[in-house]
Amino acid sequence: YLSWGVLYGLSQGAAFLAVLTCCVSWFQKYGKAGHGVGWIGFCIGVWPAVFSFLGPAAVDAVGLAGSFHLCAGVLAVAALLPALFICMPDDVTCAALPTGDKDRVHREDVEISSSRGSPSEGSTAASTTELQPDAETESDAASCTSQSQDVGPMRMGQALLRLDFWILWLQLLLSLMPGFGIQYIISPMMINVFAARESLQVTASFIFLGSYAVGRLFSGFLVGPRVSARNFMRGLFAIQGVACAIIGAALFSVPDGGRDGEPRSGCLTWVFVVLISCIGMTLAGTKVMIPLLSLDIWGSANLGLFTGLMYSSAGTAAVLGPVTSWMALAANGDQPSPVAVAVWFCCSAGSTAVAVLLYWAKPLFLRSAK
Repeated sequence: YLSWGVLYGLSQGAAFLAVLTCCVSWFQKYGKAGHGVGWIGFCIGVWPAVFSFLGPAAVDAVGLAGSFHLCAGVLAVAALLPALFICMPDDVTCAALPTGDKDRVHREDVEISSSRGSPSEGSTAASTTELQPDAETESDAASCTSQSQDVGPMRMGQALLRLDFWILWLQLLLSLMPGFGIQYIISPMMINVFAARESLQVTASFIFLGSYAVGRLFSGFLVGPRVSARNFMRGLFAIQGVACAIIGAALFSVPDGGRDGEPRSGCLTWVFVVLISCIGMTLAGTKVMIPLLSLDIWGSANLGLFTGLMYSSAGTAAVLGPVTSWMALAANGDQPSPVAVAVWFCCSAGSTAVAVLLYWAKPLFLRSAK
């Protein structure tokens, strides 16, 4: 199971980056690059939310090993059906010239035709109209690539030497750790802090993952037309920092932390579920911002390279977040007050605050590096 899990993770990572970059590039032609990221994220977030209920039911019906076989069959069918409709790259992309080459070839054709003879007034007007870009398309392109006009294709070595890359990489690492620390061990956290029953665990998991899916779709549709990726990311950091601080303070202030020896679903429990769902939405939005920020800062020529490098930060956070939160649960043990979990949430608020401070310090770092 471990070896198959490693192979599955590697294949899913490679396939996800390929689909993501192609989808972003396709939607970018219509000035809506965020829509592609949003829809992909929504699909990725919905099925874990659904399996919050289907997973325990499958284990009860066919056993743990049988549930693995059942999931493998479902994944095989889910991967086979889209594969039947996939076109080869040369059928779509390679057969068409890039936009810049199309414009250049079209201008050359117009110049040749005008040099051969004197075209009519109507044909001249039509040619002039064809050469003028659409105003809406031009404004959309300007809004997406205004900060990456002078950035050409780069190699990985050049990318790793850029200070702005490492600042953003560290910001993502610090901001994604709290969300991953909740997402992957939400049920043990509910048991450890609130002695929650299975029904409450399933409900909390569904609310968190459902909010995660909606957050990815909402972020993809909002960023671009209405707000920039950088400003939206700052807002996500602020929301996450406040939510983590409130949870930590609440767990410190309640003597029994919601655990009085009997499972209960009181007010504190539901406040906790709502706040971690907010953190799930900020996790979703931040992951949507990764390709959009890569596109905005380093241009479409480097979209695949920098998106992959930035997702290495997300992968590191996906390891460190659950490890640190699990250590907090282990340190908490059977103590009547979840002090260790409260400390973990306060530290998560601190790491998010550091990610926000890096936004203010980034211009100073870049100026000192010159």
